[in-house]
Amino acid sequence: TVSLSDMDMNGRETSNSIVSIEINATFGTVELATTAGLYFLKGSNRSSSLTFMAKFCNVNKALSRILYQPFQNFNGDDLLSFFVSDLGNEGIGGELTATIGIPISILPVDDDKMWLTPEYPIVCGEEELCTISGVVLTDPDSGENIVHVEVSVV
Repeated sequence: TVSLSDMDMNGRETSNSIVSIEINATFGTVELATTAGLYFLKGSNRSSSLTFMAKFCNVNKALSRILYQPFQNFNGDDLLSFFVSDLGNEGIGGELTATIGIPISILPVDDDKMWLTPEYPIVCGEEELCTISGVVLTDPDSGENIVHVEVSVV
């Protein structure tokens, strides 16, 4: 759970003050618990970058549950970053902002290999040399690495 508080509000976080929130993930998408009361300026729910304005109370409802989904076949480190501005609506000194980042480590999984083959059946005459083309093996995890493949005819 991520929540937003403002010391200048002195416990009035349920007020009608409007704040601006920007959320970014480099290698994944973000889904908020709710979008009720949010006005999107950029992006949308379930995207990698979104900016919205809302009443303070609606922001905390939206941030009460955040789902992060890494991009397909991505593994490594990501940073879920938050930027908030009170738009000068609270406290003294004009607009006040804050930034925080939540590091996320995505562990690799062993994805299934996939075969692409030509249409079946392949018809060959008896004692005839038959060419079969279009057989492809894909392995999302191999990258540029060499993959060992054994082929047999039965």
